[in-house]
Amino acid sequence: MKNTITFTVFLLTVLCQFSSTGQQPFNMDLYTPIPLQSFTPPIDPEYKENKLIMYNMMENRFDTIQTANYNEHPAQRTRQTPFNQSDPFIDQEELQPFSFSTLQPADQLAGFRDYPISAVVKLFITFFNPQTNQNSFGTCSGLMVHPSFILTGGHCVKSKFDSSYAVACTIIPAYNLGTWPFGLTTTTNWYSFSQWTQNGNLDYDIAIMSLAEPVGNQTGWIDLGFTPNDSFFTAPSNNFHSFGYPGYDSFGNPVFEAGERMYYMNGYMDFWKSTNTICHYNIGYQGQSGSGFFHQDSFQLRSAYGVLSHGSGIVPPYYTCHCRMDSMMFATFNNIIPMVSEINEEHLTNQISIYPNPTTSEFSIDFGQIPHTQIHLRGC
Repeated sequence: MKNTITFTVFLLTVLCQFSSTGQQPFNMDLYTPIPLQSFTPPIDPEYKENKLIMYNMMENRFDTIQTANYNEHPAQRTRQTPFNQSDPFIDQEELQPFSFSTLQPADQLAGFRDYPISAVVKLFITFFNPQTNQNSFGTCSGLMVHPSFILTGGHCVKSKFDSSYAVACTIIPAYNLGTWPFGLTTTTNWYSFSQWTQNGNLDYDIAIMSLAEPVGNQTGWIDLGFTPNDSFFTAPSNNFHSFGYPGYDSFGNPVFEAGERMYYMNGYMDFWKSTNTICHYNIGYQGQSGSGFFHQDSFQLRSAYGVLSHGSGIVPPYYTCHCRMDSMMFATFNNIIPMVSEINEEHLTNQISIYPNPTTSEFSIDFGQIPHTQIHLRGC
């Protein structure tokens, strides 16, 4: 679909539309929230290798990408999000008894579906088990971290407990009670670390997935974040936000709207469980797996530091744990995710046409396939 802008002396009309993928409809009834894992140690505590594993969903093949050794924490690579609003969320002080608030429906927040809530995604994942030659279907949560990439849990792309791995996935941004405000798209590749895919190490229970279409140009996205300061996450003055789709408790009983409604919680972390595993008290639920947790700084910049990984919802005290990115994960993902500014300007220029040209009255600008959120017009 082309983006065309028509100018007159008194009127500026912008015609643009997001077109969802032309994929075949999928049966939502097949998908149930993925169980929230309990803590389990790595399969092999002596396993040292940690390569980046990529699965190409279009070609049904795995690739291994060698990761560099990062002896120093790299500087954060920033990509300015196209949205910039003040934090619309309820203050954590009003919600506690715990340092992390109990869940509340996200659609009761002011500005629901506006950015950054628009960057939350629900994943509908098809898994394949090569040992049984059978498929299974589950849902996870995730977060847009680029127009064409999402952040989610490692166990949302590769099971720890059998050979199952994700072979197809549909994502719906800001999904809520059956509504698709930004349409849907599919994923093309997933990337996770061999410490997770081969060793089940919860310190690396994290993944990114590339998208068939840059839906983030419509929803906005949240930059990846990293800090070597562990106390940053446990400081009561820091507030972290998490959105997801809780569906069942740890016993398999349906809760809330069985994953059909977006929920929200916020607060700071209570304790470190291991190197990259940080936890807060309060219960987590099946379907929340992969929920990104992000922080907004004093400059209104938001950064996602990790994802919801596992929890203890059977025996008190209940707690929920997240996998935070270390320097290696952060740098590796940023080597995969392109900078938004990395656009071939000559190619874009060739897509733009102005007609009629010349003219002294009304004229139109045709931007071809350029996403309208990448277009900035300035008078002279």
